[in-house]
Amino acid sequence: SLVERDLDELSDGERQRAMIARTLAQDTRIMVLDEPTAFLDITHRHEITLLLGELAREHGKTIIFSSHDLQLSLKQADKIWLIQEDGIVEGAPEDLVLNGKLEEGLLQDNASGGLKMDPHTGDLEMHKEFKHVVSLTAGSDEIRAWTIRSLERSGIRVEENKKHPVHVFAKKRQDESTWRVEEGGRETDFKSIYDLSLYLRTIL
Repeated sequence: SLVERDLDELSDGERQRAMIARTLAQDTRIMVLDEPTAFLDITHRHEITLLLGELAREHGKTIIFSSHDLQLSLKQADKIWLIQEDGIVEGAPEDLVLNGKLEEGLLQDNASGGLKMDPHTGDLEMHKEFKHVVSLTAGSDEIRAWTIRSLERSGIRVEENKKHPVHVFAKKRQDESTWRVEEGGRETDFKSIYDLSLYLRTIL
């Protein structure tokens, strides 16, 4: 229990949780928190934001918090105040994505233009230059998505509408996933995306 421990014995994450608990104990209508999820691991980060959302919706509290965790804010916040060079833009996360204001804000903080946002999911990623290309046939949307993600990280563009000299077959049955690479009349099988990626890097 954190109650019986001295403050200097707590980790950064435990100290953050204790500060949030103290704020909750005050039971005010409006709570203002500065980076409440900083120093927390991913599980506790989501637990805290879910708790704050529950307090806001079920107990009528107004909770305002600052955050640099854009992904988490997009998923959990009802309204975002986006601070830009020329002022503040506010709205539901979905509105800021659809009207382009969120992307404008990202471009202001990203002079190189390397950071981009997926307009369908809100996920952030660095712009990639692909040096190689393979074609892919996938047995399910799940294995398709994760295979493409891995190969693109390796600088390999994936196309599905036409067959290239190097073609990847991916399939998933229950808990087993397998991949097969066809190139130059040769077939090579793999049981992990990691091994698949390493192999493709050697032949492309």
